Amino acid sequence: MLSSPNLVARPMSKRTWSFRILSVALGLFAALLALVVLDVLTGWIMPASYFTDHNPFGRNHLGTNLASPEKVRALKQRSRYGSFPVSPAADSESHPSEIHLSKRLLPTEFEPLGSFRNVPGTGVDYLAKSVVAKKFRGSPEQKELIYQRQYTIEMEKRRVVPGQDKKKAEEFLVFVGCSFTFGEGVNDNETMAYYASQLLPQRKVYNYGLMGGSPGEAAFFLRSIKVPEEVPEKTGTVIYTFIDDHIRRVVGTMRYISDYGFRRPHYFIDDQNQFRFAGSQENARPLRTFIFRALAKSKILRVLKIDLPWTISKRDMEFTARSIEEIQKAALERLHARDFYVLLYPEVSSDRGFELMELLEAKGIRYIYYGDWDMNRITGGKKLIENEVHPTPQSYRAVVGPLKEILR
Repeated sequence: MLSSPNLVARPMSKRTWSFRILSVALGLFAALLALVVLDVLTGWIMPASYFTDHNPFGRNHLGTNLASPEKVRALKQRSRYGSFPVSPAADSESHPSEIHLSKRLLPTEFEPLGSFRNVPGTGVDYLAKSVVAKKFRGSPEQKELIYQRQYTIEMEKRRVVPGQDKKKAEEFLVFVGCSFTFGEGVNDNETMAYYASQLLPQRKVYNYGLMGGSPGEAAFFLRSIKVPEEVPEKTGTVIYTFIDDHIRRVVGTMRYISDYGFRRPHYFIDDQNQFRFAGSQENARPLRTFIFRALAKSKILRVLKIDLPWTISKRDMEFTARSIEEIQKAALERLHARDFYVLLYPEVSSDRGFELMELLEAKGIRYIYYGDWDMNRITGGKKLIENEVHPTPQSYRAVVGPLKEILR
Protein backbone atom coordinates (compact mmCIF):
# COMPACT_ATOMS: atom_id res chain seq x y z
CA MET A 1 0.00 0.00 0.00
CA LEU A 2 1.45 3.35 -1.08
CA SER A 3 1.56 6.04 1.56
CA SER A 4 1.52 9.74 0.73
CA PRO A 5 4.68 11.58 1.64
CA ASN A 6 4.60 13.71 4.75
CA LEU A 7 3.90 17.35 4.02
CA VAL A 8 6.16 19.64 5.99
CA ALA A 9 5.20 23.36 6.36
CA ARG A 10 8.21 25.48 5.67
CA PRO A 11 8.42 29.03 6.93
CA MET A 12 8.62 31.68 4.24
CA SER A 13 12.06 33.09 3.69
CA LYS A 14 12.92 36.73 4.27
CA ARG A 15 13.19 37.11 0.52
CA THR A 16 9.59 35.92 0.07
CA TRP A 17 8.32 38.33 2.73
CA SER A 18 10.23 41.19 1.17
CA PHE A 19 8.75 40.35 -2.23
CA ARG A 20 5.20 40.32 -0.82
CA ILE A 21 5.67 43.62 1.01
CA LEU A 22 7.10 45.19 -2.13
CA SER A 23 4.21 43.84 -4.20
CA VAL A 24 1.64 45.30 -1.79
CA ALA A 25 3.41 48.66 -1.75
CA LEU A 26 3.60 48.78 -5.54
CA GLY A 27 -0.06 47.78 -5.75
CA LEU A 28 -1.12 50.59 -3.42
CA PHE A 29 1.02 53.06 -5.33
CA ALA A 30 -0.48 51.90 -8.64
CA ALA A 31 -4.00 52.25 -7.21
CA LEU A 32 -3.27 55.77 -5.97
CA LEU A 33 -1.74 56.70 -9.31
CA ALA A 34 -4.80 55.36 -11.12
CA LEU A 35 -7.10 57.42 -8.88
CA VAL A 36 -5.00 60.52 -9.47
CA VAL A 37 -5.11 60.02 -13.24
CA LEU A 38 -8.88 59.54 -13.12
CA ASP A 39 -9.18 62.61 -10.92
CA VAL A 40 -7.10 64.69 -13.33
CA LEU A 41 -9.06 63.50 -16.37
CA THR A 42 -12.59 63.56 -14.94
CA GLY A 43 -12.55 65.55 -11.70
CA TRP A 44 -15.32 63.36 -10.28
CA ILE A 45 -13.65 62.06 -7.10
CA MET A 46 -14.15 65.20 -5.03
CA PRO A 47 -16.75 67.90 -5.60
CA ALA A 48 -15.53 71.34 -6.59
CA SER A 49 -17.35 72.76 -3.56
CA TYR A 50 -14.73 71.12 -1.33
CA PHE A 51 -12.26 73.83 -2.29
CA THR A 52 -14.67 76.62 -1.56
CA ASP A 53 -14.20 75.79 2.12
CA HIS A 54 -10.64 74.43 2.17
CA ASN A 55 -7.29 75.98 1.42
CA PRO A 56 -5.69 74.20 -1.59
CA PHE A 57 -2.57 72.20 -0.71
CA GLY A 58 -3.17 72.56 3.01
CA ARG A 59 -1.33 75.14 5.09
CA ASN A 60 0.14 78.40 3.90
CA HIS A 61 3.87 79.06 3.94
CA LEU A 62 4.01 79.95 7.62
CA GLY A 63 5.88 77.20 9.41
CA THR A 64 7.61 76.20 12.59
CA ASN A 65 11.33 76.04 13.23
CA LEU A 66 12.63 72.61 12.18
CA ALA A 67 16.15 73.11 13.52
CA SER A 68 17.06 71.51 16.84
CA PRO A 69 17.57 73.80 19.86
CA GLU A 70 21.24 72.74 19.96
CA LYS A 71 21.72 73.76 16.31
CA VAL A 72 20.00 77.09 16.88
CA ARG A 73 22.23 77.89 19.86
CA ALA A 74 25.35 76.93 17.91
CA LEU A 75 24.39 79.17 15.00
CA LYS A 76 23.68 82.10 17.30
CA GLN A 77 27.00 81.72 19.07
CA ARG A 78 29.20 81.52 16.00
CA SER A 79 27.31 83.86 13.66
CA ARG A 80 29.51 86.72 12.51
CA TYR A 81 26.53 88.77 11.43
CA GLY A 82 24.40 88.94 14.52
CA SER A 83 20.87 88.20 15.55
CA PHE A 84 18.50 90.82 16.90
CA PRO A 85 16.37 90.45 20.01
CA VAL A 86 12.62 90.41 19.94
CA SER A 87 11.13 93.88 19.97
CA PRO A 88 8.63 94.93 22.66
CA ALA A 89 5.26 93.29 22.20
CA ALA A 90 2.27 95.37 21.26
CA ASP A 91 0.40 93.68 24.09
CA SER A 92 0.83 90.72 26.39
CA GLU A 93 -2.05 88.70 24.96
CA SER A 94 -1.12 85.45 23.23
CA HIS A 95 -2.24 84.99 19.65
CA PRO A 96 -2.20 81.85 17.48
CA SER A 97 0.85 81.60 15.20
CA GLU A 98 -0.94 79.82 12.35
CA ILE A 99 -3.75 81.00 10.12
CA HIS A 100 -6.29 78.84 8.36
CA LEU A 101 -8.07 80.17 5.31
CA SER A 102 -11.74 79.31 5.34
CA LYS A 103 -11.88 79.75 1.57
CA ARG A 104 -9.26 79.50 -1.14
CA LEU A 105 -7.55 82.58 -2.50
CA LEU A 106 -8.09 83.38 -6.16
CA PRO A 107 -5.44 84.92 -8.45
CA THR A 108 -5.17 88.69 -8.11
CA GLU A 109 -7.12 90.64 -10.71
CA PHE A 110 -5.51 93.78 -12.13
CA GLU A 111 -6.99 96.83 -13.80
CA PRO A 112 -6.26 97.75 -16.49
CA LEU A 113 -6.00 94.23 -17.85
CA GLY A 114 -2.48 93.28 -18.87
CA SER A 115 -1.01 95.81 -16.43
CA PHE A 116 2.30 93.98 -16.36
CA ARG A 117 4.18 91.38 -18.33
CA ASN A 118 6.96 88.91 -17.64
CA VAL A 119 10.23 89.93 -19.25
CA PRO A 120 12.54 86.93 -19.76
CA GLY A 121 15.47 86.97 -17.38
CA THR A 122 14.69 90.31 -15.75
CA GLY A 123 11.40 89.79 -13.95
CA VAL A 124 8.41 92.01 -14.64
CA ASP A 125 7.76 95.19 -16.60
CA TYR A 126 4.67 97.16 -15.59
CA LEU A 127 2.72 98.57 -18.52
CA ALA A 128 0.67 101.03 -16.47
CA LYS A 129 1.78 103.62 -13.94
CA SER A 130 -1.33 103.14 -11.83
CA VAL A 131 -2.48 99.58 -11.22
CA VAL A 132 -5.60 98.60 -9.29
CA ALA A 133 -5.23 95.19 -7.64
CA LYS A 134 -8.26 93.23 -6.41
CA LYS A 135 -7.91 90.10 -4.28
CA PHE A 136 -10.78 87.63 -3.93
CA ARG A 137 -11.44 84.38 -2.13
CA GLY A 138 -13.95 81.61 -2.77
CA SER A 139 -14.66 80.27 -6.25
CA PRO A 140 -14.68 82.00 -9.64
CA GLU A 141 -18.47 81.76 -9.63
CA GLN A 142 -18.93 82.99 -6.04
CA LYS A 143 -16.07 85.22 -5.05
CA GLU A 144 -15.70 87.56 -2.12
CA LEU A 145 -13.54 90.69 -2.28
CA ILE A 146 -10.78 90.76 0.36
CA TYR A 147 -9.17 94.06 -0.59
CA GLN A 148 -8.68 96.58 -3.36
CA ARG A 149 -5.40 98.50 -3.51
CA GLN A 150 -3.69 100.87 -5.91
CA TYR A 151 -0.04 100.31 -6.81
CA THR A 152 1.90 103.24 -8.28
CA ILE A 153 4.72 102.24 -10.63
CA GLU A 154 7.66 104.27 -11.93
CA MET A 155 10.44 103.51 -14.43
CA GLU A 156 8.16 100.68 -15.68
CA LYS A 157 9.68 98.36 -13.11
CA ARG A 158 9.65 99.56 -9.51
CA ARG A 159 7.01 100.61 -7.01
CA VAL A 160 6.87 104.21 -5.86
CA VAL A 161 8.11 105.02 -2.37
CA PRO A 162 6.23 108.22 -1.46
CA GLY A 163 8.45 111.20 -0.68
CA GLN A 164 11.50 109.85 -2.51
CA ASP A 165 11.00 111.12 -6.08
CA LYS A 166 12.85 114.46 -5.68
CA LYS A 167 14.95 113.50 -2.70
CA LYS A 168 18.73 113.98 -2.79
CA ALA A 169 20.93 111.69 -0.74
CA GLU A 170 24.49 110.42 -0.58
CA GLU A 171 23.52 106.74 -0.37
CA PHE A 172 20.70 104.49 -1.58
CA LEU A 173 18.77 101.74 0.14
CA VAL A 174 17.41 99.27 -2.42
CA PHE A 175 14.90 96.59 -1.45
CA VAL A 176 14.63 93.57 -3.74
CA GLY A 177 12.62 90.37 -3.42
CA CYS A 178 9.10 89.06 -3.99
CA SER A 179 5.60 90.25 -3.02
CA PHE A 180 6.75 90.64 0.60
CA THR A 181 9.14 93.34 -0.66
CA PHE A 182 6.72 94.79 -3.21
CA GLY A 183 4.01 95.06 -0.57
CA GLU A 184 1.19 93.05 -2.12
CA GLY A 185 -2.08 93.99 -0.46
CA VAL A 186 -0.92 97.28 1.08
CA ASN A 187 -0.78 100.87 -0.15
CA ASP A 188 2.32 102.69 -1.40
CA ASN A 189 2.83 104.29 2.02
CA GLU A 190 2.52 100.99 3.92
CA THR A 191 5.35 98.93 2.42
CA MET A 192 8.60 97.87 4.04
CA ALA A 193 10.48 100.31 1.81
CA TYR A 194 8.26 103.22 2.85
CA TYR A 195 8.70 102.60 6.57
CA ALA A 196 12.45 102.29 6.03
CA SER A 197 12.44 105.69 4.28
CA GLN A 198 10.81 107.23 7.35
CA LEU A 199 13.26 105.51 9.67
CA LEU A 200 16.37 106.38 7.62
CA PRO A 201 15.79 109.88 6.18
CA GLN A 202 19.46 110.19 5.16
CA ARG A 203 18.99 107.43 2.56
CA LYS A 204 17.05 107.44 -0.71
CA VAL A 205 14.93 104.29 -0.73
CA TYR A 206 13.87 102.21 -3.74
CA ASN A 207 11.38 99.33 -3.96
CA TYR A 208 12.37 96.78 -6.62
CA GLY A 209 10.14 94.00 -5.30
CA LEU A 210 8.54 91.61 -7.81
CA MET A 211 5.23 89.94 -7.11
CA GLY A 212 5.90 86.20 -7.22
CA GLY A 213 9.62 86.82 -7.72
CA SER A 214 12.41 84.31 -7.18
CA PRO A 215 16.08 84.84 -6.20
CA GLY A 216 17.15 84.35 -9.81
CA GLU A 217 14.75 87.02 -11.01
CA ALA A 218 15.97 89.39 -8.30
CA ALA A 219 19.56 88.98 -9.52
CA PHE A 220 18.69 89.61 -13.16
CA PHE A 221 16.31 92.41 -12.19
CA LEU A 222 19.11 94.27 -10.41
CA ARG A 223 21.35 93.87 -13.46
CA SER A 224 18.64 95.45 -15.61
CA ILE A 225 18.75 98.72 -13.63
CA LYS A 226 20.06 101.64 -15.65
CA VAL A 227 22.76 103.47 -13.74
CA PRO A 228 22.79 106.38 -13.02
CA GLU A 229 19.39 107.14 -14.59
CA GLU A 230 17.42 105.00 -12.13
CA VAL A 231 19.72 105.04 -9.12
CA PRO A 232 22.01 108.12 -9.23
CA GLU A 233 23.56 107.60 -5.77
CA LYS A 234 27.09 106.24 -6.05
CA THR A 235 26.83 103.65 -3.27
CA GLY A 236 24.55 102.30 -0.60
CA THR A 237 22.88 99.13 0.67
CA VAL A 238 20.84 96.40 -1.01
CA ILE A 239 18.52 94.22 1.08
CA TYR A 240 17.02 91.02 -0.32
CA THR A 241 14.02 89.61 1.58
CA PHE A 242 13.96 85.81 1.84
CA ILE A 243 10.99 83.58 2.63
CA ASP A 244 10.92 79.78 2.55
CA ASP A 245 8.65 79.81 -0.48
CA HIS A 246 11.54 81.09 -2.61
CA ILE A 247 13.06 77.61 -2.47
CA ARG A 248 9.99 76.19 -4.24
CA ARG A 249 10.44 78.81 -6.93
CA VAL A 250 14.13 78.00 -7.34
CA VAL A 251 13.39 74.27 -7.60
CA GLY A 252 10.29 74.72 -9.77
CA THR A 253 7.95 72.51 -7.75
CA MET A 254 4.55 71.30 -8.92
CA ARG A 255 2.68 73.84 -6.80
CA TYR A 256 4.74 76.72 -8.14
CA ILE A 257 4.65 75.59 -11.79
CA SER A 258 0.91 74.95 -11.76
CA ASP A 259 0.09 78.26 -10.10
CA TYR A 260 1.91 80.92 -12.12
CA GLY A 261 5.50 79.72 -12.32
CA PHE A 262 5.26 78.05 -15.74
CA ARG A 263 5.70 81.50 -17.31
CA ARG A 264 8.46 82.60 -14.95
CA PRO A 265 12.20 82.27 -15.76
CA HIS A 266 14.27 79.13 -15.22
CA TYR A 267 17.93 79.40 -14.22
CA PHE A 268 20.79 76.90 -14.12
CA ILE A 269 24.55 76.61 -13.60
CA ASP A 270 26.46 75.90 -16.83
CA ASP A 271 29.66 73.90 -17.36
CA GLN A 272 31.75 77.00 -16.59
CA ASN A 273 29.97 77.40 -13.23
CA GLN A 274 28.13 80.47 -14.51
CA PHE A 275 24.56 81.38 -13.50
CA ARG A 276 22.45 81.31 -16.66
CA PHE A 277 18.92 82.08 -17.83
CA ALA A 278 17.27 79.32 -19.88
CA GLY A 279 13.93 80.87 -20.87
CA SER A 280 10.59 80.34 -19.16
CA GLN A 281 9.86 77.18 -17.19
CA GLU A 282 7.52 75.88 -19.90
CA ASN A 283 10.08 76.51 -22.64
CA ALA A 284 13.14 75.26 -20.75
CA ARG A 285 11.47 72.17 -19.24
CA PRO A 286 8.36 71.48 -21.33
CA LEU A 287 7.76 67.84 -20.28
CA ARG A 288 8.18 68.56 -16.57
CA THR A 289 5.91 71.59 -16.85
CA PHE A 290 3.23 69.60 -18.71
CA ILE A 291 3.25 66.77 -16.16
CA PHE A 292 3.22 69.08 -13.14
CA ARG A 293 0.37 71.21 -14.50
CA ALA A 294 -1.64 68.06 -15.24
CA LEU A 295 -1.04 66.48 -11.82
CA ALA A 296 -1.84 69.74 -10.04
CA LYS A 297 -5.45 69.37 -11.20
CA SER A 298 -5.84 66.39 -8.88
CA LYS A 299 -7.84 67.20 -5.78
CA ILE A 300 -6.50 64.00 -4.20
CA LEU A 301 -2.94 65.32 -4.26
CA ARG A 302 -4.15 68.58 -2.78
CA VAL A 303 -5.97 66.83 0.06
CA LEU A 304 -2.87 64.72 0.75
CA LYS A 305 -0.77 67.94 0.64
CA ILE A 306 1.57 66.35 -1.88
CA ASP A 307 4.02 68.52 -3.80
CA LEU A 308 6.65 67.35 -6.25
CA PRO A 309 9.51 66.77 -5.90
CA TRP A 310 8.80 65.07 -2.57
CA THR A 311 11.56 66.76 -0.58
CA ILE A 312 13.93 69.70 -0.76
CA SER A 313 17.42 68.28 -1.18
CA LYS A 314 20.77 69.61 -0.02
CA ARG A 315 21.52 70.38 -3.65
CA ASP A 316 18.34 72.50 -3.86
CA MET A 317 19.41 74.48 -0.80
CA GLU A 318 22.89 74.99 -2.24
CA PHE A 319 21.43 76.25 -5.52
CA THR A 320 19.19 78.64 -3.57
CA ALA A 321 22.25 79.99 -1.76
CA ARG A 322 24.05 80.30 -5.09
CA SER A 323 21.10 82.24 -6.51
CA ILE A 324 21.29 84.63 -3.56
CA GLU A 325 25.02 84.98 -4.15
CA GLU A 326 24.15 86.16 -7.67
CA ILE A 327 21.95 88.87 -6.14
CA GLN A 328 24.92 90.04 -4.09
CA LYS A 329 27.16 90.06 -7.17
CA ALA A 330 24.61 92.13 -9.07
CA ALA A 331 24.33 94.57 -6.16
CA LEU A 332 28.11 95.02 -5.95
CA GLU A 333 28.85 95.10 -9.68
CA ARG A 334 25.84 96.95 -11.06
CA LEU A 335 24.98 99.36 -8.25
CA HIS A 336 28.42 99.48 -6.57
CA ALA A 337 26.70 98.76 -3.27
CA ARG A 338 28.85 98.91 -0.17
CA ASP A 339 26.64 96.53 1.82
CA PHE A 340 24.38 93.60 0.99
CA TYR A 341 22.09 91.80 3.45
CA VAL A 342 19.66 88.90 3.28
CA LEU A 343 16.66 89.72 5.47
CA LEU A 344 15.14 86.46 6.69
CA TYR A 345 11.55 87.56 7.18
CA PRO A 346 10.38 86.46 10.65
CA GLU A 347 8.48 83.15 10.79
CA VAL A 348 8.06 82.69 7.02
CA SER A 349 11.76 81.83 6.75
CA SER A 350 11.75 79.45 9.70
CA ASP A 351 11.37 76.07 7.96
CA ARG A 352 14.69 76.22 6.10
CA GLY A 353 16.15 79.48 7.35
CA PHE A 354 18.77 77.95 9.64
CA GLU A 355 19.98 75.63 6.92
CA LEU A 356 20.27 78.61 4.58
CA MET A 357 22.10 80.66 7.21
CA GLU A 358 24.88 78.09 7.32
CA LEU A 359 25.25 78.21 3.54
CA LEU A 360 25.24 82.01 3.53
CA GLU A 361 27.95 82.12 6.18
CA ALA A 362 30.07 79.75 4.11
CA LYS A 363 29.81 82.24 1.22
CA GLY A 364 30.47 85.27 3.40
CA ILE A 365 27.00 86.70 2.80
CA ARG A 366 25.61 88.78 5.64
CA TYR A 367 22.07 88.19 6.82
CA ILE A 368 19.61 89.73 9.24
CA TYR A 369 18.07 87.17 11.57
CA TYR A 370 15.23 88.16 13.90
CA GLY A 371 15.55 85.39 16.45
CA ASP A 372 12.32 84.05 17.90
CA TRP A 373 10.05 86.90 16.93
CA ASP A 374 6.37 86.15 17.50
CA MET A 375 4.83 88.39 14.86
CA ASN A 376 1.28 87.89 16.10
CA ARG A 377 2.26 89.06 19.59
CA ILE A 378 4.36 91.96 18.29
CA THR A 379 1.61 93.22 15.97
CA GLY A 380 -1.28 92.55 18.32
CA GLY A 381 -2.59 89.70 16.19
CA LYS A 382 -2.27 91.62 12.92
CA LYS A 383 0.77 90.07 11.28
CA LEU A 384 -1.10 89.11 8.08
CA ILE A 385 -3.80 90.76 6.00
CA GLU A 386 -7.12 89.26 7.07
CA ASN A 387 -7.93 86.17 4.98
CA GLU A 388 -4.62 86.58 3.13
CA VAL A 389 -1.01 85.34 3.36
CA HIS A 390 0.85 88.66 3.03
CA PRO A 391 2.07 90.97 5.81
CA THR A 392 0.15 93.92 7.18
CA PRO A 393 1.52 97.47 7.56
CA GLN A 394 2.01 96.71 11.27
CA SER A 395 4.20 93.74 10.37
CA TYR A 396 6.33 95.76 7.93
CA ARG A 397 6.79 98.57 10.46
CA ALA A 398 8.04 96.11 13.08
CA VAL A 399 10.43 94.33 10.71
CA VAL A 400 12.22 97.49 9.54
CA GLY A 401 12.70 98.68 13.13
CA PRO A 402 16.17 97.09 13.63
CA LEU A 403 17.47 98.56 10.35
CA LYS A 404 18.21 101.87 12.03
CA GLU A 405 20.74 100.12 14.25
CA ILE A 406 22.10 97.84 11.52
CA LEU A 407 22.61 100.51 8.83
CA ARG A 408 23.76 103.41 10.99
